[in-house]
Amino acid sequence: MSSSRFCRTSKVRRMLRYAQVCAFRAFGLLWAARWYVRRHGAVVLTLHRVLPESELERSGSLPGMVIGETTFAALLEYLTRHCEVIPLTIDPAAKRRTPSRVPVAITFDDGWRDTFTTALPLLERYKAPCTVFVCSGLAGRTRPFWPERVASLWAAAHAAGNGGSAVTALLPGSERGLEAAIECLKRFDPARRERLLERFEAAASAKGICLKQDTADSSMDWEDVRSMALAGVAIGSHTSSHKILTRIPPAEVMEEVTESRRVLQEKLNKCCDLFSYPNGDWSEEVKHSVARAGYRLAFTTAPGIWSAEADTLLIPRINISEAWVTGPSGRFSRAMCEYRLFWTAAWAHFRAGSRQNRAGKP
Repeated sequence: MSSSRFCRTSKVRRMLRYAQVCAFRAFGLLWAARWYVRRHGAVVLTLHRVLPESELERSGSLPGMVIGETTFAALLEYLTRHCEVIPLTIDPAAKRRTPSRVPVAITFDDGWRDTFTTALPLLERYKAPCTVFVCSGLAGRTRPFWPERVASLWAAAHAAGNGGSAVTALLPGSERGLEAAIECLKRFDPARRERLLERFEAAASAKGICLKQDTADSSMDWEDVRSMALAGVAIGSHTSSHKILTRIPPAEVMEEVTESRRVLQEKLNKCCDLFSYPNGDWSEEVKHSVARAGYRLAFTTAPGIWSAEADTLLIPRINISEAWVTGPSGRFSRAMCEYRLFWTAAWAHFRAGSRQNRAGKP
């Protein structure tokens, strides 16, 4: 699919989704979803990156991981006016201090530096508590995560021409586009994936295609992390190196979750008992490892409501990016935001309850 056709298709899809959301709002479905969420518990949001306009072109992060600085400020304005922004320390059963407002918790994954430089000042301005899950072994690095390496080199290859498409064709799933290739690579074990990426980078280098040194993709160093903690931000673990835990041996899983906790507690001189699963992937064995490592709460990326009945090591979250909370104009949309926060959470929670009820029938 050509880039122009892709843009037209994306725009049409956004318009159709926006029309659907407006219809939901007109028929009172968003109000009903909000009421349902408030009745059952809280919503936990997942964000990754908050980037100013000037840094968007310097980042290799995929759109689903990014929200613009202006949009994030508008989101915080909405949350602090119409919801009760809570820390993760409050038990779900107690999340009804303001009966008319939905409790919402804000979390960030990965520990990107823009969480400190761009998100934190806005969080402080709106007095919004949050939790940041960091990878203890990737602090202070440039391009700490492999998807940004792939995306940046992919863009450089296609911009250069000169056989760039032949280079990107080395990646599995590349015929379906960049995001499909990255999703395909996630399913590989880390060692095999690294070998593939080395081949990809070597082929690009042979064509004179290299990564730009000027990048916005770097992680917080320990001084940044400590500054966030001193500012009242809760710091949790996202493993040591962001390996997908269902793709590595049990002994390595245990090392990832225990070493990260040990390092965070040593660096910050405080208890670390909050955890989020890289890519949201978990299994019963992985969950037991997280429990044995001493974590009190652990978070997935599956949508739903954080209810009092939820498994404390499988707490659902709603992913937030620019596209999920903006309308066709590109500006923040309250209707889109409420659809993403409340309808997505309520529908997932309702379906999960229906499945459990069916499973319980003789």
